[in-house]
Amino acid sequence: CNVQANCRRLENAWRICERWAKSRGMEFAPQKSELMHFTRAHNPLPNKVRLSGAEVAPRESARFLGVWLDRKLRWRAHLLKVKAKMETQVFALTKIAASTWGCSLARAREVYTKVIRSAIAYGASAYHTPADPRKQTPRGAAKELATTQSSCLRVVAGAYRATPVRSLETETWVPPLDLYLNKRLADFEARLANTGKMDLLRNSRKAVATAIRSRRVRGDARLNTSNPTPVEGTEARAVWSTEWLGNDTPEEALERDWRTRWQHTLDKAMADRPGRDIEPADHPDFTEEALAKHIGLKKHESSVLVQARTGKIGLRDFLHTRKVPGVTSPGCQCGAGRETAIHILTECRDTEEQRIDLRIALGSSAFTDRGGMAEATSSNDTGAIVARWLLGLGRLPEYRLAIRLARDSSMTEDIEREAAMREGAAAGSTG
Repeated sequence: CNVQANCRRLENAWRICERWAKSRGMEFAPQKSELMHFTRAHNPLPNKVRLSGAEVAPRESARFLGVWLDRKLRWRAHLLKVKAKMETQVFALTKIAASTWGCSLARAREVYTKVIRSAIAYGASAYHTPADPRKQTPRGAAKELATTQSSCLRVVAGAYRATPVRSLETETWVPPLDLYLNKRLADFEARLANTGKMDLLRNSRKAVATAIRSRRVRGDARLNTSNPTPVEGTEARAVWSTEWLGNDTPEEALERDWRTRWQHTLDKAMADRPGRDIEPADHPDFTEEALAKHIGLKKHESSVLVQARTGKIGLRDFLHTRKVPGVTSPGCQCGAGRETAIHILTECRDTEEQRIDLRIALGSSAFTDRGGMAEATSSNDTGAIVARWLLGLGRLPEYRLAIRLARDSSMTEDIEREAAMREGAAAGSTG
């Protein structure tokens, strides 16, 4: 490909457009034009173009329809721009929600999925590289942006940094970022096929590939048109989409791969730590009903529920594991075992009397082991009871202020409700 010839073609095209504009009383602004030489060469090409007497120098990257292109088409420029944007949006999310205060888990999740994740996914049909199904690891830009999603989900769930990403995703019902982008890419390919644009793109690519190969033919050699054009680019994505979906819908394919990824990471965690406890979060529903258990809960109550289900909660066993100063032992103060959520809920000697009230509140849903806790904390009614019972013990000092504010707010609401009832009764008697 001759870069000088390309520049001349661009200048000729500009003159044609300029004549057309003048014939209709319009004028183009050459200073608003941008030039980019797409090449994988180590050093950028310095060739400029002259448009209406103004020289336009080539750039390393440029924005087109909201997507940043770089001359090597490696999507590095787009990734850097998205990361910069994410810093502001993640900061905003942390200012409206935390583990002990802020909007509810459902509202925080809505902010993430509709604002932050949407910004990440914009242009995914161009930049996203699907993961190798054999390796179960993200690739390309999705791999670097996955940490942004993990950070946001910790804010949404009110969870500790040590909480496994697989549990954050199932507890908030947000799939792994690269698998979500897979679905977006498959949806895009389906739209291309339905609108007939796929054939247009395929024919255009073949024409360009044929022209390039023709220039490389030396002497009297002729292009062998019987050889098929290698599948790449848009065609490769279409082939991938067909294979990825199989007989499933995009939603079913997403959940299928999500389940496989989740099981893979759990098996790896069990292999790395033999004898590791199976937490309630290790029995996910894999359904949107996972969010139902947080209906009606305040943010600090949802946070405690997630922490209890994942085992990463501010009790001595976890704090000792994280080497928190002053926590010299993982043992419970009752001396009967490690201080974990399941220990306090089932066998702690110091909470025997409180557990009577808990069993009465749970009724037939009362549990005595980890499996029962998983079932109880998966329901909205019983999950709320467990979360509030744990908060009421006073063993989680980071929630003391949230508990007091919630109690004061509840008292205020009761007072206002009683006042409204009295006013209504007075108005009725007067009438």
